[in-house]
Amino acid sequence: MPALIKIYLFVTSIFGGLLRFIIFFRLWIGKEDPVRFREKFGEYKKIKPDTRLIWFHGASVGETLSILVLIKAISKRDSNLRFLITSGTKTSAQILSNRIPKEVIHQFVPLDIPKSVNAFLNHWKPDFAIWVESEIWPRLLTETSKRKIPTWLVNGSMSVQSYKRWRKFPLSAQYLYNQFERMYLRDERTAGFLNKLGLINSNAVILGSLKADQEKLNFNKTEYEQTIKSFKGKKIWLASSTHRGEEEVILQSHKTMLEVNPNMLLILVPRHPERGKELIKLASFMDLRASLRSLAQDINSTDQVYIGDTLGELGLWYELASICFIGGSLSKDGGHNPYEAILSDSFILHGPETFNFSEIYSRLDEKKCAIRVTNSREISEKILEMLDSDNLEKQHNNARNLISSDKKKINLLADQIHNRLKGLNSFN
Repeated sequence: MPALIKIYLFVTSIFGGLLRFIIFFRLWIGKEDPVRFREKFGEYKKIKPDTRLIWFHGASVGETLSILVLIKAISKRDSNLRFLITSGTKTSAQILSNRIPKEVIHQFVPLDIPKSVNAFLNHWKPDFAIWVESEIWPRLLTETSKRKIPTWLVNGSMSVQSYKRWRKFPLSAQYLYNQFERMYLRDERTAGFLNKLGLINSNAVILGSLKADQEKLNFNKTEYEQTIKSFKGKKIWLASSTHRGEEEVILQSHKTMLEVNPNMLLILVPRHPERGKELIKLASFMDLRASLRSLAQDINSTDQVYIGDTLGELGLWYELASICFIGGSLSKDGGHNPYEAILSDSFILHGPETFNFSEIYSRLDEKKCAIRVTNSREISEKILEMLDSDNLEKQHNNARNLISSDKKKINLLADQIHNRLKGLNSFN
């Protein structure tokens, strides 16, 4: 075991009390679920199902939603299986609460300290562990592997920033990634980074992004009809999953568009809904009239900005807007999921920072199914141009056709997982 991993395991065992204190502090400031936060300590109210259990771990909302499609495919192959999803964020738990089927349990991932990790594994006793994307907790991963639980990585990814950090500690990277019995990677870039770190794993396969196989985001049809009436024929565009620093650019571009067409309406959906009040102050500071979705279901006829500060309604906003800007791409957050917009026929604008989904954004740009922008002027110009275009429906069709080749990977992976489960008795 590399020295860095030993140090990490030692320090987290010594300072377990401090980490528990941090959870209590986060609870006090509203960042933890007051009912369920003790799950992070390894304390559970739910009972393990009396059947085989597949455990999936995904860090946040995007990862956990992509898991649901895979679970659905696996269930078709064996309806007796049950599933556990762990994630770390309060937001992911809130969104999943309305979407998970009866055969799925969600729990918060335990703190990466001895007591919590052991309590988690002792209670749930998973038959199979599947980690999604990039979040790796060293103790949880190594303890799972020690217990001879088959552990896979799916949709595995590594950003440039993560690679630069791991490059300083290649032996630690090799040790942790070698805990996975099999790895299904998202792209060539991730495979290249792992190879540069000295990880030669014959069980690594480049499968592509599982998010291409996700289903169209749900929305309430009654809410859709009511919102359409409330918007009273305004020209709508959407800025979704935005981060601090991006909203000023977006609001400035909207002000420019209002000078051309006063009937324009911006639906602004921050990545973190709790920032709604902050954004309404920003809009007011920039002399824009705005309202919050959480306070006003119907938009005021004089409003120019409608801030979607609620959870679980992104599908509604994509359905309403034929053009959207996807956030995290002007900031340094790497851009967010473009598949959700494409499946709802919303044409995409994005900034230059798209490393989270670099391959699909590059293909969208190359085929002119999306537009790269860098400032408020470009955003306003392109949106006004697209809204007046007769080719918008054709562009939507082109984008959907482009991602069609990325789909159907879920069934391949579901077959692999099912086959591995059938062979567990001969392995364990």
